[in-house]
Amino acid sequence: MEKNNETDVNGEIITNFDAFFTIESTDETESTVTLDETAYESENVNYDSSKVLKVTEKVNVTYKGVTGCCQQSRVDSEVQKAFNDWVKEKIYEYRHLRWIKAWAPPTRIRCTQTRDIVTGKRRCVGRGTIQASITFRRL
Repeated sequence: MEKNNETDVNGEIITNFDAFFTIESTDETESTVTLDETAYESENVNYDSSKVLKVTEKVNVTYKGVTGCCQQSRVDSEVQKAFNDWVKEKIYEYRHLRWIKAWAPPTRIRCTQTRDIVTGKRRCVGRGTIQASITFRRL
């Protein structure tokens, strides 16, 4: 246990503050996810660049559970779901334009599994950010 002295609001020194309040064990892993590219129109079509709009945003991915958050299939499905939701939102937002395609580069997702030492309850959380892009053209 790490010694860390902190002062509380009354000015008293609390010794081993970190060790005293540690009530869970943690296991952290990281996964890389490659998303499926989605396309409405053929990529080979040439468009006038003045009629093309590209939107790129960071999309946060967060999901929780009891177990299984770090399994690759769960990570893949949660990231794909967040990406698909973002695509639907952008298609609606730019509904006056024609959707060409949407994509995101491979993404790293951090997953943490914890177990409460006192109660033994398990929980897990997955977090990450997708750099998602979508292109539209004027009709």
